[in-house]
Formats: sequence, C-alpha cells, structure tokens
Amino acid sequence: MTFSEAISLYGTDKPDLRIKETISDCTEVFKATEINFLSDILNKEGVIRFLKTDDSITRKIIDQLDQELKELGSNGLGWFKIENKDISGPLSKLISESEKEFLISQGNGVFLFQAGQEMEIAPFLDHIRRYIFKPTTEEQFTFCWIDNFPYFEVENGNLQPSHHPFTAPTNEDDFIDNPELSTALHYDLVLNGVELGSGSQRISNPDLQRIVLEKWGLSNEEIVDKISKTSESELDYIRAYPVASQGKAAYVSNVEMKDNPMFGGVLSNDKKAYPLSSIPLLPALPVNCRNSD
Repeated sequence: MTFSEAISLYGTDKPDLRIKETISDCTEVFKATEINFLSDILNKEGVIRFLKTDDSITRKIIDQLDQELKELGSNGLGWFKIENKDISGPLSKLISESEKEFLISQGNGVFLFQAGQEMEIAPFLDHIRRYIFKPTTEEQFTFCWIDNFPYFEVENGNLQPSHHPFTAPTNEDDFIDNPELSTALHYDLVLNGVELGSGSQRISNPDLQRIVLEKWGLSNEEIVDKISKTSESELDYIRAYPVASQGKAAYVSNVEMKDNPMFGGVLSNDKKAYPLSSIPLLPALPVNCRNSD
C-alpha cells in the first residue's frame, strides 16, 4: 500500500486493517456549498473527507468525540444524522438540495466529516475511525507494507527528509525536477496499527547524494562539517557523501574500523584522521532492515 493510499483511506501510515471501514472523499459534492467555512477551505484547495456509520450514535458519543478532536487540534467534528431521508445536525439547514440528495444516498446513520488540508485533517480522521469503529476481531494479525513515502515533508516552512537524506528517490529525474513531490524508496512494516520496523534503499551515487543534500538546503560547508563529525555508527552512510568541497578534502576522525569489510579494511585503529577518498564507494544494499535510521 502506498503512503498516499494509506492517508486517503485510513488517515495514517500505520493503519489497523482489522477495522474494515475506510475514509471517503466528498470534496466535489460541496464545491458550490453555501456553508461559509467549508467554502473558505475549498477555496484554499482543501478537501472534505468523511466516515459514515450504518447505525445511529448518541449525542453523548458525538459530543465526546468532538471534544477529543478539539484537543487534538481540530476545529471540531462535522456531522449529519440521516434517518429515513430526514437530515439533522448543526449544519442541516444550510445544505443545498444536491448536498441533501448526496447525504440521503448514503443511507441511514451518522455522517462524520473533517475539512481542511489533507495532511492536517488526516490524524483527526484516523481518530474518528478508531473511536467509532472497532476491529472485527482481536485475534487477527493484519500485516501491511507501506511504501512510496514522500521524500520531503514541510516543517515550519522548511523541507525535511521524511526518513533520512541517504534514502534513494523512487525516480531520480522526478526528484531533480520536483523534490517536493518526489517519493522515496522507504518502507514501513505495520501490524494491527503498530509500526514494527522501517527501512530504505540507500543512495549509491555520490552525485545524486550531493543533489539530495543541496535540495535539503545544506551548503557545501555544512556537508563537509556533517561528514567531519560523523560517528562510527554512521560510517556506512559516508560512502555516498561527496568527498570534497571547495578544494578541501572531507575527513573522518576517531574511527576504529580496522579490517571492516564494509570499507575494505582500509581504516586502522590508531584514531588518526583519514580522507574520505580512502573509503571505497561500495554498492548500497538493496534493503536496509533497521528498526529506525
């Protein structure tokens, strides 16, 4: 399952597949809505996503869920109750005929929705799904692989690797042209809503590694500085790093890697500084199964 599919259907990249109900999209239905806050969200390229129960739920449950969503950062729970083609709820008097027809077509039950930017409302939808719906059985193991993660995430207006900056892009050309839209060869193994482990395919092309670090926003000086402070546990990353910047060789110091086959046994244990050019650029392993990198 791709990351995009997981977010669209479950609101999380750690879905519990024992819960059969999934999230649906109704953005197009409300494109011309007269509900002001929804109209404002859609004008900013937001989306409307929903889940629907087959049975009615009490107002107490709705209010409790609304409070929990607000504590998580949501503006609150949007909802309509549908019963024998009658629609009730705080917004029921504001909907158009086409919107009413759509809601009635969903059948009796409670229509629970969130509106906003997809990644912002995803955790709220995940919470609704797990709060209202329960696993079909507690004794079932539902594994899934999640892949095609976005290469970068935006944090405080800055690009940050979603896994780490040594992960290979899914498509190098796409990454160079549109790094913000590129995906990574990064994967997670999930069981019953719990991430068991993650890994990635590493970059083995030094030129591509330089491009990744530059897209991340690192200067040549920062690249060299990071390399010079690299710990022994990170030496397996170094073979993919650029080896020089502005005519100055990058060095690794205080390493004890004598006879380590990963580096061809070129390093000694005398804790001197060695130029990175002495470290062979070995092919990247196709799969890295560390729990976290």
